[in-house]
Amino acid sequence: MAMTQESKQEVIQRLLIGNQKAQILEISLRFKGKGDEADKVAQKAGELSSRIDTLLSQVLEDWLGQADAIIQEVKDANTSLQQSIRKIKQGVKTTENLVKAIGFLDDLIATATQIAGAIV
Repeated sequence: MAMTQESKQEVIQRLLIGNQKAQILEISLRFKGKGDEADKVAQKAGELSSRIDTLLSQVLEDWLGQADAIIQEVKDANTSLQQSIRKIKQGVKTTENLVKAIGFLDDLIATATQIAGAIV
């Protein structure tokens, strides 16, 4: 089943939201004086941004796969990323939540990579 234009657009929008959340997390970490951690998040945000750029430059109408499943994966990763960001801002288990946040960014990168691989 091919993805609809609307589904493709929604996936890209949600990937962009994840990238925006990563940038917010980076800024929050810098304000907390955690430059090394912020650099790790910035690197992941850069990877995700690069994957998004690749998706945008390719022919989106050729996407194949399960649009609903992909959209849900991205939604879930963004929700979890937001929870980690909130906890980091509150100072709750910052290191543990940073590791989780980076993992959620990895999930978004993997999804973007998977989509790019499905483009014919």
